[in-house]
Amino acid sequence: MLSRPSILIVRHPTKMTRFYDVVLNWMANHAPECRAHFEVKNLPCDVTDWGKLRLLVPWLQDPVQAWSPDTYTLIEKLADQCESRGIPVINRARNLVNAGKTAAAELISKSGFRTPRTLRILDMQAFRQDFNGMSVPFFVREDWGHGSAILRANTLDEARALPLESFKRPVVTELVDVRDARDGLFRKYRYFAAGEHGVAQHLQCSEEWITRGAGRVFTDATRDEELAYIARQDPHHARFQAARGALGLDVAAFDYGYDKDGNVVVWEVNPFPYIAFGRTTSTYRNVAIHRSIAAMLASYFSLARLPVPLKLRQFLEY
Repeated sequence: MLSRPSILIVRHPTKMTRFYDVVLNWMANHAPECRAHFEVKNLPCDVTDWGKLRLLVPWLQDPVQAWSPDTYTLIEKLADQCESRGIPVINRARNLVNAGKTAAAELISKSGFRTPRTLRILDMQAFRQDFNGMSVPFFVREDWGHGSAILRANTLDEARALPLESFKRPVVTELVDVRDARDGLFRKYRYFAAGEHGVAQHLQCSEEWITRGAGRVFTDATRDEELAYIARQDPHHARFQAARGALGLDVAAFDYGYDKDGNVVVWEVNPFPYIAFGRTTSTYRNVAIHRSIAAMLASYFSLARLPVPLKLRQFLEY
């Protein structure tokens, strides 16, 4: 009897191990016929049957070498073993640095998008003198990773007082005003790419210039606007797909807004984006979360050269 073709998911045993349990649980509840193709292992791990392995999927925070050089060595060795056998690898670890703020800004801009000017701060004393040629207002954050502090400076005195030493790899980024003149709210759109599949995942409105879920403005108008956005394909789908290719990534979420002239401003890209279903005020957008998970899994099946199950294709429909 032939063994079932498998897709191997690998995770770190302690760092964000359960991050994508939502995907595994979704398969169990909505597409159990898909779950049978997946193996989930923690690093370090060995492949016991190369003959049935069709795809390697590392579920690891980007970039791996920033938080664990040993883990980076392990996953790259495993990826090399896979690719030498013609087995594809999702979001190869060596490519994850392309999602860093400076590298991503340059690569994404080549796809025709506007990206805020972003520069590494290599000499902190020199930066406090000339600010890398950047004019205020601007903000400083980490080049690598996500969810760290974002510090804004509106004046030169505020800029000189920024605690740059608290960052491991600081970058300075110009602040592009993406407030909507109609209501004064800031808007952040998220386009989720999984292979050739694209999902209009969310539209967050906020009174604050940093638009995060905790500070979202919920009104009938913002709800209707978000529902309209997620109900159809993102209008910039083709360009985001080109940007994904330029980044060398298979799965990535792009956060963007619009400047005063109506041009798209891409703030960042995340190859390991948070995925969660709404439980209270945002349950109306759960259709986009179902679609995002289906897109992830469909891209896995496609790269594994396996038929995409009908259940996934049904969830992907707009």
